[in-house]
Amino acid sequence: MTYFRNNKMLLLIIAALIVTNIGVLYFHVWKKHKPRHRSMKEMVMEKLEKEVGFSKQQLATYDTIRTKHFESMGPLFEELKSAKENFFKLVSQPDVSDSVISNYSSAISNKQESIDTKMLRYFWSLKNICTEEQKPKMDSFLVNITKRMSGGGGRRGPGPGIDKK
Repeated sequence: MTYFRNNKMLLLIIAALIVTNIGVLYFHVWKKHKPRHRSMKEMVMEKLEKEVGFSKQQLATYDTIRTKHFESMGPLFEELKSAKENFFKLVSQPDVSDSVISNYSSAISNKQESIDTKMLRYFWSLKNICTEEQKPKMDSFLVNITKRMSGGGGRRGPGPGIDKK
């Protein structure tokens, strides 16, 4: 018993470690809760409601427009992917003429132009469901989205070698 009286600090440390381990076990084994990961659609709808002021009816209209838009965009992205794959397959061919490279590059440009035009029309359709008071907020919202789409304003900041101004 004198050993324990002489080593009170050691016993205190051991007791604290035991309590900590029990707490860790409780939270990681028995009380396992997984954070709910929200979809991009849910996050955008929440922002439209809070930042732009969309009503429930406007959100339902947005959801319909969005669904149709993304269904129509899928094939365009597949065409763009295919055009780029064909372009980069040229690397395995010797002596490719500049005109062939230009033709493949033009195919990619045309696909990208179609995607960008369709996206602009989609943004206009979203703006059309806004009230006059919401339109300036929607403009700001869409500017932020387009910055992210073009890589100029994401959460990660500028890429390597790009100075912030």
